[in-house]
Amino acid sequence: MTFLRAETGLLRQLEIEYLSMLNYLFLILMVFNPISNLINPFQMYLSYKLHYSYTFSIDHTSALTILEGGSFFYRGKSSGGFYSKLTKVKGRENPQGRSFVILNLEFRRKQKGGAPHFILLHGERDLTTNLENGKIVGASNLHKPKIGRLYQRQGDILTIG
Repeated sequence: MTFLRAETGLLRQLEIEYLSMLNYLFLILMVFNPISNLINPFQMYLSYKLHYSYTFSIDHTSALTILEGGSFFYRGKSSGGFYSKLTKVKGRENPQGRSFVILNLEFRRKQKGGAPHFILLHGERDLTTNLENGKIVGASNLHKPKIGRLYQRQGDILTIG
């Protein structure tokens, strides 16, 4: 009886290792194989290309404010407009040169009441590398499952993970 329990435990352990290996292999194929990402109905990440129409910079003695706006594209098609506000505090309080960003994506597709679908992102940009990281903090009903997901913006490419 003890031998049978040990053998059953060993089989269970092998089954768990086999299933975890299959899950790991599935993740590798999904992340590193772009063709499988096109076939898969739920993507691992979303990538938007931002096209800037305007950039304004307001330089105060205590802070630098940069306003940006334009349209964004998903898979080569214009999906809507975006605008962002970047604020960098000057002085000794901010030695790393970081700045805080609020980015809003407004989609062309409308909700039932006529208001546009949107995604609101809050983040932080390092002005030396121009790399922006943050997370989604608000969204319309269509994009509510994305709240809490992280995003990264490098230049004109916005990636939501």
